[in-house]
Amino acid sequence: MLFVSRLFFNFVRGPGVGKGVGAGDVPWHVTRRLLEFRGEERANLLRLVGLVAFYGQHLLNRYGLGVSGISDNFHAAITALAVAWAAAAAAVLLTLRNRIMPPSLKFIITGVDVLLLTSVLLIADGPQSPVVSVYFLLIALAGLRGSGALVWSATGGALLGYGVIVGQAMLSREALMPPTHHVLTTALALGMAGVITAQITGAIRAAAGTYAQVRRGAEVGVDDVGEVHDASAGAGQAGVAPTGEEGS
Repeated sequence: MLFVSRLFFNFVRGPGVGKGVGAGDVPWHVTRRLLEFRGEERANLLRLVGLVAFYGQHLLNRYGLGVSGISDNFHAAITALAVAWAAAAAAVLLTLRNRIMPPSLKFIITGVDVLLLTSVLLIADGPQSPVVSVYFLLIALAGLRGSGALVWSATGGALLGYGVIVGQAMLSREALMPPTHHVLTTALALGMAGVITAQITGAIRAAAGTYAQVRRGAEVGVDDVGEVHDASAGAGQAGVAPTGEEGS
């Protein structure tokens, strides 16, 4: 079983992962890497689904609903950002298909997500746009990877991106500046979303770690139980009860 675990670990690990890991830690490390790998796959799939859905809504707004303010230049800019986002998702897919997943991958693609979303908002309606809510989706996507550090990075990136679009509205687009209490509430909600997602991620990792420890403890417990039975049998032969009292 340990041999199979090591083979699987070498199969899914990224460059530099697993250095200094002892044989006793391999099962948990495999579980953690598998959690991150499958989480990255699901996150990338949801990234593509969300991209198609939101760009489809943009097309509906332009050609179906006749929403005002969608000029040719705006449409071209949104399309270019959507293509860049799709290219980033395709690069992640290609990387995962080749079983290459360095620890930095999830941080890089999350940074790209935040950067592209902020770029969309800078040319759209800024802090008044309903697309601001997508920052919450990026925090949720970070939780799928099972990394608390990534969740906090995504939360910090979301707060920074929101701060950038609010700053732009204050300096050059005052008509799009929402009330102060609106800005504070959104920023607080982003922070709390990060706290809640980090708690969920930590609970999942703790449960996986506990399961691995229980399995290792169960394997050790089998030998311990055998030793207890042997000791009890020896004590009975000597006229001593297993509880430590003298036999009658």
